[in-house]
Order: sequence, then C-alpha cells, then structure tokens
Amino acid sequence: MHSQLSSAGLIVQTSAVEKLKKLQNVIPLIEAANSSGVRLLNGATVDELLAISSSPTESPDETQKSLSQTTLPRPEQDTPHGRVLAPILQTPDEIIPRPRSSSGFNSSDFPLEAREVDSEIEIHFDITGQSSTEGR
Repeated sequence: MHSQLSSAGLIVQTSAVEKLKKLQNVIPLIEAANSSGVRLLNGATVDELLAISSSPTESPDETQKSLSQTTLPRPEQDTPHGRVLAPILQTPDEIIPRPRSSSGFNSSDFPLEAREVDSEIEIHFDITGQSSTEGR
C-alpha cells in the first residue's frame, strides 16, 4: 500500500495511516488524488478523496481494466487493436539466399545465425568528456 502511494507521488501523514489501512484498494484514492492535484494525504484529505473516488461496489479487476492503456490483444481477441504500419513478411528458413556467381558457396561453412553471435562491447564513461566505446 505504501509503495503504491509513494510511487504515485503521494506523501502520507500519520493522521491518514489508520484510514488507509482500512481500505482494501488504494487505486481509486490515487486516481482521485491525481485528478484533484492533491499530493499530501492527511485525515481530512483522505475523507474528501474517498468521497469523490469511484464507488466501492466496483471490483478491483474492473478498476485495473479501466487503467489499462495497452494495445495488445486481450485473451478473448484474436488480433491487436490499431493498425499495422509496416507488415513484416516471414520467410521460411529453408530458403537461403545464395550469392550469384559463387560456385564454392556452402551454407555449412556458416554455422551461426546472426542472433547466435555474442558481442563484446566495452563502454567507459569518463566525467572529463573523453568517453570511449570499444567493440570486438
């Protein structure tokens, strides 16, 4: 509870602690505080924010759904929301492009795919402005 309130930028005074412990869900309180610009929670402000917050009959699952801003598909949907700007065509792995006019090309000479190669990058940050990046 305290981590949720502090991550929302709210400061809790001791007069509000007992009232906050009685709450099952602090998300409606956080929403009300953000919409009204309240940053300091004391006993009086908690009462005011609870009065303007959403009704207690609303389940926590419904509150979480209303806060969701994702465009990923829900489990009951087949496709994501939105539009496809640049579709990516999947090519089958069996078709390997071969260089033209190269009779000695053999795909077994290249056992690694690009995603299997390890990269060793060393970055040195210097406060004097002489930072360097080295790759191997």
